[in-house]
Amino acid sequence: MRYHGLDLLRAAMMFLGVVLHAGVMYMPFPDEMDILTIAEHQRDPFRDVSGYNMTAQRIVWVIHFFRMPAFMFLAGFFAALLMEKRGTGHLIKNRAQRILVPLILFWFFLWPIDRFAWSAGNDVMLDVSNTIPLLELLRNNLSWDHLPIIGDTAPHTMHLWFIHYLVIFYFVSITVIHFVKSKIPSAAGCLNRSLDFVFSTRAKVLIIPVLILLSFLTLKNEGSFHFNVSFDFLPGIPFLLNFFVFFVAGWIMYARRDVIEHFKKWVWFYTPIAIVLLGGIVWAGETHWHYEKLLKENEGAKELLAQKAMYMNVATILQACCVWVAIFSLVGLTEKYITKPNKKTTYIVYSSYWVYLFHRPLCVGFAVLFTRWDMPGVVKFTIVTAIVSAVCILTYHFLVRNTWVGLMLNGKKNP
Repeated sequence: MRYHGLDLLRAAMMFLGVVLHAGVMYMPFPDEMDILTIAEHQRDPFRDVSGYNMTAQRIVWVIHFFRMPAFMFLAGFFAALLMEKRGTGHLIKNRAQRILVPLILFWFFLWPIDRFAWSAGNDVMLDVSNTIPLLELLRNNLSWDHLPIIGDTAPHTMHLWFIHYLVIFYFVSITVIHFVKSKIPSAAGCLNRSLDFVFSTRAKVLIIPVLILLSFLTLKNEGSFHFNVSFDFLPGIPFLLNFFVFFVAGWIMYARRDVIEHFKKWVWFYTPIAIVLLGGIVWAGETHWHYEKLLKENEGAKELLAQKAMYMNVATILQACCVWVAIFSLVGLTEKYITKPNKKTTYIVYSSYWVYLFHRPLCVGFAVLFTRWDMPGVVKFTIVTAIVSAVCILTYHFLVRNTWVGLMLNGKKNP
């Protein structure tokens, strides 16, 4: 069975990366107008401070609160599907070709482009008086230092962190499953019986509270009210746990895929709740940020510390609830209304991986080019999003779609 709705949902999460990474250039959180602090960021030392816009920030936050957890959930689901249909060997081969190899190749390809964009943006941002011509700033940043490994910037995974995490998750999952099946097969049977019991009795009412609790605990352990990530090649365990919970939940959902019918049936129950919770977490997050700013001016004030801690807890609880309800809503919506493929949705599905891989340096680069334009930030944000989306689609269509790159990314060429 082909899950056309989930295929499209996975593609949509990739396309939303363009909106998110374009919007980040215009969001005042967390450094606002402190140009020197932004410039000292080793990883991403640029923001269009003249174009700051709260609408862009709220759009970015809303997407961030569910996007990557939803993608990890779907990654677990489709990994389980592939293992059942084709076997462990095929899963390893497929994910090596479509995840591991692109991770390595595109890291070397994108690193210099990404570093050039950030470096040029840094110089443009620091030239507050706009005295140096933009072309000269760009030309001055053409440097061998932007090449992988030899430059001054410590290597990190860039926006490819999520497929880097997936490589880790596949390795752990396949290793554990193989060990359990070969060494303690009784444990596998016990786990299946336990899942059957939970999903077929009244114990199933505990599933959602347990999932929410797991996310709340991982967030508290990591010390953030939202799902933070690490760009390090050796990410900390808390960062991995943030998303491994969703990966495992997606894997289990494939084993009990009849639950998709529940999401489809109750989609208009979950969807309004997800919208309300998303609004609530934006409010709580902004209020927490407000008290953080007050504390910078009144360091150590007990009342402010108490208020900040309270809103931190409120935002964490809302995030833990919101992310699961949003995932249930999205699964229900897509599987309910996308029941068969058509040319447009198929094109979106196949182009999405390339869009995800290629978009981020473009988001930074075009934001840099438009920094000196005297227009509202929300307009710049919209234009950058549209241009980057168009460039990604055009490069996919003419340079990738029917080439060995398209074969590597999608498992087939698309003439």
